[in-house]
Amino acid sequence: MALKQTRSDLYLTQRERIAGNVRYYRHRLGLTQKDMADFVGLAINTVYMLEHPERMYNAPLSTLCALAHALDVPVVALFEDRTVSESPNGKLGQRFLRESKMRSEL
Repeated sequence: MALKQTRSDLYLTQRERIAGNVRYYRHRLGLTQKDMADFVGLAINTVYMLEHPERMYNAPLSTLCALAHALDVPVVALFEDRTVSESPNGKLGQRFLRESKMRSEL
């Protein structure tokens, strides 16, 4: 007999999915948490809390949309159930760093 999940368990599971996906896509682009925060215009602490579900941070949808846009994925990709076995670094991260630098120079 399967145990019924409580609402708290479901929220934690969803936070874990979002955390893992943000981390996965960020690593795929070769970005640090600071790079990501600077590019999206968030505090580094916000990115840290998003990637650590035990912090119980409930990100606004606008933050998730901004992250998904910066990571070049649809918002729904942040909610997908995936097993992250590696964090490949990609060349796309260099594009984000250049764009971020250009924005800060304006």
